[in-house]
Amino acid sequence: MLLSELGGGDFFGEMAVLHGQPRPTQVIAIEPTRCFALSQWSVEALVRLFPDVPMVIDRELARRLRDTEEAST
Repeated sequence: MLLSELGGGDFFGEMAVLHGQPRPTQVIAIEPTRCFALSQWSVEALVRLFPDVPMVIDRELARRLRDTEEAST
């Protein structure tokens, strides 16, 4: 089942990093793709340097939740 299509600048896997748990879903590239991976400790260091990062993640999670709710109605 296709949940979404991502493009340049999009991110995924943030919940696994935040919770330290394995990802519950898979990501499959449909064309040649470059990804930048961050470890949990790298994300924590990034947040210390750029305190706005959690707000960006929160907004994206809220958007995804809203999209999921709208799709199920």
